Amino acid sequence: MSTPSFDDALSPGVQAPSYEEVTGYTKAGEPTLDFVRDKIEKRAAVAIGAEELASAMPESRELDDLLAERDKAAKAKLEEIRKSMG
Repeated sequence: MSTPSFDDALSPGVQAPSYEEVTGYTKAGEPTLDFVRDKIEKRAAVAIGAEELASAMPESRELDDLLAERDKAAKAKLEEIRKSMG
């Protein structure tokens, strides 16, 4: 009775991942399309999540209100300056 080899333990059709699948880059050093797509999707998801978290915080709403008041005051001051200049 022989001992099973490592190759015998693998199912037929199972292959190790390629260099590109593991690293996300070709052997020439260029990123693969899947790597770039995953990176863009991750950045978009992080940005959306950060925006949702920030808007859910009460401090965020207070700052938005203060910014709106400041903008309103700035527009009023600009209008006043324009009227004074004729």
